[in-house]
Amino acid sequence: MSATIRISESDDGSAARLHHKFTWRRFAVYVSFVGLIALCYLLRTKFGTLDLVMYVFIGGLIGLFLSDSIGRAFVIPYQIKKQYRAYKAIKLPTKAELMDEGIYFENEDAAGLLRWDAIVKWRENDAFILLYQNASLYNIIPKAAESSDFNLDELIGKLSQHVGDAV
Repeated sequence: MSATIRISESDDGSAARLHHKFTWRRFAVYVSFVGLIALCYLLRTKFGTLDLVMYVFIGGLIGLFLSDSIGRAFVIPYQIKKQYRAYKAIKLPTKAELMDEGIYFENEDAAGLLRWDAIVKWRENDAFILLYQNASLYNIIPKAAESSDFNLDELIGKLSQHVGDAV
């Protein structure tokens, strides 16, 4: 069960957006900051002494929002394009084969088996499946690569069985 995978620059950018999607953890950080600001405001009205602390939290929250927004809108897309253009191996057609032990990848320069126990998490959307070997290193499998020989439902079933649910 194999398929040939080709990753274009736009595919790489779309996969990176999936990798950097807004998560509940980031939402919890934002809510915590807003909660601390609200707490400071309530304490300020009761004691009248926490103006500086409240302004520091508000400045931190504004800085957090701005840096996250600027990073997502400009810095990350620029870095992804730059890395894609410099990384020759990602442009090569790669054969992916689903096996009992994991997923076997092969192109003209290298070959290797990505074992199920080496995948720490996985994420998907309507176009891609990302297989993470650590928090920031992932393999991209385009869902368009599905063929009669490569069944994405079977891949998702094996990922759920060996790794757990998608994050």
